[in-house]
Amino acid sequence: MRRSLLPAVLSLSLLLSAVATTYAASYTFTTIAVPGATLLTEAFGINTAGQIVGRWLDDMGGGGFLKDGATFTFIDDPSALYTEAHGINAAGQIVGWFQNDLTGHFHGFLKDGATYTTVDFPDALSTFANGINAAGQIVGRFDDATPSVHAVVTDGVTFTTIDVPGASETVAFGINAAGQIVGWFFDGTRGYGFLKDGATFTTIAVPGATYGGTEAFGINAAGQIVGVFGDATGNYGFLATPARRPQK
Repeated sequence: MRRSLLPAVLSLSLLLSAVATTYAASYTFTTIAVPGATLLTEAFGINTAGQIVGRWLDDMGGGGFLKDGATFTFIDDPSALYTEAHGINAAGQIVGWFQNDLTGHFHGFLKDGATYTTVDFPDALSTFANGINAAGQIVGRFDDATPSVHAVVTDGVTFTTIDVPGASETVAFGINAAGQIVGWFFDGTRGYGFLKDGATFTTIAVPGATYGGTEAFGINAAGQIVGVFGDATGNYGFLATPARRPQK
């Protein structure tokens, strides 16, 4: 059953076309292009120091990258044919996923300094690591043999499955220092974002979102959530800011 987003929980600040000029004037935009990446560069994560991770592609292949100031460093798991970097925390720990054969199965990884550690949910066909917080908690997804898609959070030792009640698929993308988790779920008809705060799930559905639904990608220490939604005119980013409760 679809859960409605409670106005008292979240107020949405949306980057809509009608106000795009106002918001754009508040930012300085800088292009990020990995040298030699002729096809694309995509940035997926940034930490408080401004270090950025993502992926790049050229005509011969591609991989992950770390941008630290003006310096680009390739992120490639030593056992991988292909690697993508998706999250980085304040300590510079990087998470993502890689493919090391042609079976179509994927593995998560944690890069801590020069050390790569594989992150695999037990008995999963594939595991994807998408985000990491300051405590080193990693969130992502795993695919089982059913096949079904489940979100997961791990401290590197213990893996905990996250399934939005009633969802046929759940994916976690971001986690903040307080352990609040955001992501996406599919209810069999369309997709919605979610916030998991302790044992409580809150549906994130941008008003007016239709095609493509809503996806929540990141959450900061203040509980602000960012992501993307689609409507009849295209896809847009959004910022969801928790509503302040009136003081008694």
